Amino acid sequence: MMEKGKVIILVAPSGSGKTTLARRLFKDFDTIK
Repeated sequence: MMEKGKVIILVAPSGSGKTTLARRLFKDFDTIK
């Protein structure tokens, strides 16, 4: 969980492809669940 948060924080500043990265993170989260 903590690692995921760190990844989100690192990705947050990135403006380009933010939606795509968010989708990937959500997909990974679903896979973990």
